[in-house]
Amino acid sequence: MNLFFCFAIISCTIEFLGSFYDNTDFGEYEPNLPYDRFKKGMELFDNTKYKALIGDLYYGLRCGFAHFGKPSEKIALTTKAELKKGDEHLKNIGTTGSDSCTLLVVENFIDDFKEACSKLKTDLTDKDKVDQSKANKTYATTIGNTNGMYSGGTFSYQVNIKNIKLK
Repeated sequence: MNLFFCFAIISCTIEFLGSFYDNTDFGEYEPNLPYDRFKKGMELFDNTKYKALIGDLYYGLRCGFAHFGKPSEKIALTTKAELKKGDEHLKNIGTTGSDSCTLLVVENFIDDFKEACSKLKTDLTDKDKVDQSKANKTYATTIGNTNGMYSGGTFSYQVNIKNIKLK
């Protein structure tokens, strides 16, 4: 069950990756911006495998998880241990057209996501590729005290705040 949540986190984070390639602030909304950012984030993945699936992944995976907490019927989720004979990551296990169903294998999807993050990390140093004002912001805050590290939340005046930057 925990691997199921990896799909949710990654599918919503793909849009965040793509947001570094435009000049619109993170909190602003424009029509088509979520899709455009998701598409740009997916371009960081191996395009030969994912290019034809971007629309289905956006509407079926990202929107499914972001708005309903589950993928649409166009997306099937599994692990390597649960794969049926002959099935593989990104295989259409449905029929054609509107009845297609893309199979995602979490281990493969995680590996491809890590590769996409590495590509973004490299691009962060190129002012011609990414918005440098975004590249230099702090995105994760870790709070630590004598009992250990915490992520987010509010604690007493005794805590120390350490900022972690993407690059």
